[in-house]
Amino acid sequence: MQFSEQETTTNLKNNSVSDTLIDEIFQVLNKKEKDIIQKRFALRTEKRLTLEQIGQEYGITRERVRQIEKNALAKLKRIAQKTSILSLIDITSKVISENFYVLTEKRLIREVIKQTGGLFIENSQLIALSLEINNGLEKIKKSKNFKKSWFEAKKISKKNIDLVNTLAEKALKKENAIVPAQKFINLVQETTKQINKINLAKNTIHSLLQINKRLKKIEEGYGLTTWRSVKPKSIKDKALIILSRIKKPLHFRTIAKLIHENTFDKKKVTTQAVHNELIRYEEFVLVGRGIYALREWGFQTGTVKDVIADILRNHGPLNKSKIIEEVLKRRHVKIGTISLNLQKYPEFKRVGRAIYSIEKEV
Repeated sequence: MQFSEQETTTNLKNNSVSDTLIDEIFQVLNKKEKDIIQKRFALRTEKRLTLEQIGQEYGITRERVRQIEKNALAKLKRIAQKTSILSLIDITSKVISENFYVLTEKRLIREVIKQTGGLFIENSQLIALSLEINNGLEKIKKSKNFKKSWFEAKKISKKNIDLVNTLAEKALKKENAIVPAQKFINLVQETTKQINKINLAKNTIHSLLQINKRLKKIEEGYGLTTWRSVKPKSIKDKALIILSRIKKPLHFRTIAKLIHENTFDKKKVTTQAVHNELIRYEEFVLVGRGIYALREWGFQTGTVKDVIADILRNHGPLNKSKIIEEVLKRRHVKIGTISLNLQKYPEFKRVGRAIYSIEKEV
């Protein structure tokens, strides 16, 4: 049985191909092995069962279930090359090669579904099973450091995967800041070459970094997931990221909208909750009606009158255009509002052609 990117849509709308493949490879398994593999991979079932759950059904230990699963996979691995599932195995191998030898299981499954025209979209766990019995691939188990992933053993070693990720983490800790993506890839490549005499392609390094849970690539570049600027934990963190990216004052409703669109996580935020955080923390400055900026940009609180007074107090008499320029650095207001304040308050004296000074303390 062959299937490819040109598979017809008629076949794609049912599970006939998947069922045929399962029936064929399961011929070498006994009844209990078939049942356990089906339940462990959610083949023809809605939910994947744990070792503990299957053990309770059979009245055996979870370790015994693990042994049966291991033996069944070994059988399937031995006969895979002689069955129709070989076509699926070849496609998974092709996908991982095209992605520079390393991929997370989730991404790998998505790519295989795409390359088979959606053939396994209703039974993606069959792809997961094909990975387990692919002699050319090795698994990286899900852990606190890595996402569940697969790599092409003939092209790259687990030792080098660990090495690159260790060096990458050390580099970020040393920089102590987000590093632009291309600059970071170059840095890791050069470090790997200098320290361990290993010359890996930049695309391979990029793929290796994607499986690391402690690293994350965001819009600004690579950073550590322990950093709030990379993996925000609060609404405040998210608002700081949004304003830092946009680099200009925004209305609180716009900030709330952008937080929602960026999908930092699955937590829902309300506009009011965002506004409350902007009011609460001194990192944010109200610079207009409902408009907030970052204090680090030089914006300051107070009325427009207060800002003008502060400017004239520090700089002495200034031309109106210069006063407007300085106020706009500190507040997000209309030019007409600044002009009105200069004319309205007697503290601001016109001492020359469009030149103003402050007569007394405000």
